[in-house]
Amino acid sequence: MSWTAQDLEDLVATYKRHGAKDAQAAFSNLVAQKHLSLSDARRLREAFLHVVGKLPKPAAPPTRRGARGRPTFARARDDLLRALQDRGWTVTFALKVNHATDPDRRTTLFFRPQSIYQYAYRGTESLSHAAKEARSLWIDPRDTTVEALEHAAGVRARPRRVSTPELRARAAAWFARARDRARRRRRRRRR
Repeated sequence: MSWTAQDLEDLVATYKRHGAKDAQAAFSNLVAQKHLSLSDARRLREAFLHVVGKLPKPAAPPTRRGARGRPTFARARDDLLRALQDRGWTVTFALKVNHATDPDRRTTLFFRPQSIYQYAYRGTESLSHAAKEARSLWIDPRDTTVEALEHAAGVRARPRRVSTPELRARAAAWFARARDRARRRRRRRRR
């Protein structure tokens, strides 16, 4: 079921008599009573705003960069966190201070609003202890790359793992040779 011109006139009259809040309530009731689809509700809203003369300004297109052409701190942080996650880091996004832990679990980077802090684990400290003891990296997150961030944090870059049957066979052969060498060394030490 769609709306009619009478429905639009009733909404305009409610707006003129009682104000915007009551008109919004009447609009919601009309949508619920007539079971309007989203597109019909949108058309009714646009017609109402056109009649009332309060058409909203068109929204500005979203931008990735700040006023000077550089990405904002939040955008740079999110881009760095996603890139670190792609490189195998464990990343948490839903915290007040987002953090990323390297695959070896020895280094954690804390992403504060406009800076990055690093903590290198020495033992079995808790994460809250690590956040207090973290030291600032002298890096502007807007101007850095993931490789530069890993280098500054002292984490060596790792190639991406590609698992194919041939590579698995080569790895298994390498581990077998390493195991045999270790056994021979132990035998020599026993003599």
